[in-house]
Amino acid sequence: MCEFKSAIVMRNGDILAHPLTDNHEDLIRLHKLRDTKAGAFARVEFKPDRPEDLASPEKYKLTIDEQRCPDWFDEDKQLKVSETMRGWIKAMVIDGDADIIIGGCYILAKGAKVETCKSSRIVVMLDSSKVGSMRGSSKVGSMRGSSNVGEMRGSSNVGEMLDSSNVGAMWGSSNVGDDKRQRKSK
Repeated sequence: MCEFKSAIVMRNGDILAHPLTDNHEDLIRLHKLRDTKAGAFARVEFKPDRPEDLASPEKYKLTIDEQRCPDWFDEDKQLKVSETMRGWIKAMVIDGDADIIIGGCYILAKGAKVETCKSSRIVVMLDSSKVGSMRGSSKVGSMRGSSNVGEMRGSSNVGEMLDSSNVGAMWGSSNVGDDKRQRKSK
């Protein structure tokens, strides 16, 4: 199963990824690749061992998401891919306050707060900070455009949802709405 952060590594060292998907098959189709020759490219994932460490790029590890690693994808290439992907993760992490984020892919570190999220993917909000997973007392002040919350857990909160933003699942005491009308999870 594809997980954050997935990519395709080409024999020449190019790394193919997209901020809105971590599905290898989607990436293969998007880049019009043919998987006819064994080892033409490598499916990889770059992630930490624990979900709590998603905002810590130094804890990420590269893994091959295939039955065997292509011969050309040696230790040197793996190190270069790891360095590049670590830089991508660093650029995604928001560890303070942001009035607005528009487009792209983000990770909200503990305590981070985003007032308005437009057409963005927030992978995870940790502790009091898509939203792929909201945990602890996470908060998004306003969601607009095509922003998405895949899962809200604990006491996570979205204050306002506008346009085509949505919440896939709500657990614990998570809620969506303003102070006047709270829609609480079951």
